[in-house]
Amino acid sequence: MKKVLLIVMLPAWLALLAQQGAQTGSATQQSGASSQTQTMPAGQQAGQMQQPPATPPQPAQPAAAQNMAQPAVQPAASACPAAEAVPGPPSGPAPPASKPPEIKDQAEYNAYVAAVQASTPQAKASGLEGFLTTYPNSVAKADALNALMTAYQQTGNADKLQQTAQRAVDADPNNAIAWVYLAALLRNRIESGQVPANQVPEMATQLAQFAQKGLDALPRQPKPSDQMSDAQFQQLRDQLWQEFVRGLGFAALQNKDYCKAQQFISAIARQNPNDFAAAYQLATAYLEQTPPNPVGFWWGAKAVSLAPAQNKDAIQKYATYKYTKFHGDNEGWDQVMASAASSPAPPAGFTVAPAPTPPEQAAKMVASKPIDQMSLDEIQFILTSGNQQAADQVWNGIKDKPIAAEGKYVGPGDNPDSVQLAGLYDDITATPAKADIAMTLAIKPGPKQMPKPGDTVDFQGNPVSFTPNPFMITMEKGCLIDMKTRKCMTPAPEKPAPRRPGTTTRRPGTRPPGQ
Repeated sequence: MKKVLLIVMLPAWLALLAQQGAQTGSATQQSGASSQTQTMPAGQQAGQMQQPPATPPQPAQPAAAQNMAQPAVQPAASACPAAEAVPGPPSGPAPPASKPPEIKDQAEYNAYVAAVQASTPQAKASGLEGFLTTYPNSVAKADALNALMTAYQQTGNADKLQQTAQRAVDADPNNAIAWVYLAALLRNRIESGQVPANQVPEMATQLAQFAQKGLDALPRQPKPSDQMSDAQFQQLRDQLWQEFVRGLGFAALQNKDYCKAQQFISAIARQNPNDFAAAYQLATAYLEQTPPNPVGFWWGAKAVSLAPAQNKDAIQKYATYKYTKFHGDNEGWDQVMASAASSPAPPAGFTVAPAPTPPEQAAKMVASKPIDQMSLDEIQFILTSGNQQAADQVWNGIKDKPIAAEGKYVGPGDNPDSVQLAGLYDDITATPAKADIAMTLAIKPGPKQMPKPGDTVDFQGNPVSFTPNPFMITMEKGCLIDMKTRKCMTPAPEKPAPRRPGTTTRRPGTRPPGQ
């Protein structure tokens, strides 16, 4: 997969400073050389920082159908052990910048000047790479690497930018700007799906290392340019701090360290009450705990209110599914949404009452909803609730009657005419999807029409039996439904074999003409 740099640059003033730094700078005499030879102060081009984009949702998104709630008895909300508050961004005067090194070799100086003053980022990158290859131990190495990071960032070359940032921190472990490139690039790779699922924990751990080293280096980061004002430098510090803290929270979330994720992502939310990514990730960190912490429902509602249009529906489904599963129904959700839309943080003492017992919920569901309007999740809950009367009523209402639903194809069944499907929300969103339906096909599609494991499918079948734990419902007289025609898929008609040129077709037992 082609890797794309999806990170935008910091405000225009930083890019302007980079240009100003390349055009200005003191000139001093070259030691032991003609008075007309100038010494280039290294570091005349400040590296441009990048501002990470809003983090897209990471947890599995709800399926288009069959994502109704599975109410259950909820234990007390999980609480995390007390942790130290995340320190805020450093403030105050900038650390003094080290004295710019002097390039005393005339040829080395000329090569550096030619590289940093190249007219295009591509030419600048080429010139700086050549300079670093020719003069690997130059006193200007760290500054050349900073300028090279800027050139690769401007050209959108994520691979080269990552390699150069690694070289930069090897040369100077206190280079917070290089650390933020490493952290932001790796987080982007994980978010965009470029990292295979089985490698995500390892890469998330590496991301946390990058972010922590950057956070440690940040108080020692001097101004990238003497022409940067104190206010501009503080803005830079704030943005670097946010990226490092966000990276630590995101990494913890990927590794299911929900308490640590809450600690760091909460710090971002306090700084930016309208940060959609922080709100959604906090919702996930609280709600994916076992048991879930109800404060996550407030953050889920906050994420819905802040979400871009393309994310809003999926997040609404995720948050309401979790809420209904915990609470037993959606009563009170509108009030949670209203609170989140009008407040920067959950009100003191915010909580959500857990659901009644499963048998009580099953009785309520049977009394309030027709069986033919129930989702598979609701049916499964009632059948396994422990309320035998409700379970018998529902089973008698669906047995040997056709049920149509949407789910995921898991794979072939135990015989050539059967398939395994995922029809329950938790099984649909599992990775990989988990089978909870074994269906014998009355009408089997042709080989080319059969879905692949993980594909979303519409299906219809008649329930004939079920096992409660693990839940598996057996269906017969089944078929897969064509999403366009809304009819059962049938084998495609075979095309007649093409005749060979120069041949004729005749009935058996007849003579060719003239014989």
